[in-house]
Amino acid sequence: MARSDDLRIIFLFREDGSLPMKVTPFTGDELDKELDEYCLNYCNQNIVFKPSEKEFVLPEIFQRYHQDFGSDKKLVDMILRYKSIKKELDQYSTVLDEENLSVSYRDSN
Repeated sequence: MARSDDLRIIFLFREDGSLPMKVTPFTGDELDKELDEYCLNYCNQNIVFKPSEKEFVLPEIFQRYHQDFGSDKKLVDMILRYKSIKKELDQYSTVLDEENLSVSYRDSN
């Protein structure tokens, strides 16, 4: 069951900070699984990884809630949990590790 401090809820917001027009209702018994699936889809559609810059480019909503994650490392850890970039990361594994990955934010305008 998701906790009130569960950061996956941030993935539900659109770039302008509003909720999406259509979000399938989550059900109690499947809440964790449904939030994980939503986060996976969101990350793969909205987060860009630039291997040459060792950088994730995130929607602006993540800048707004950056303090909730506590640090860039915690934010990157959460992204790595959902973003399907294993192949890309493996390709750059000799130069990349979670410690030297950075984040930047895409302007929603």
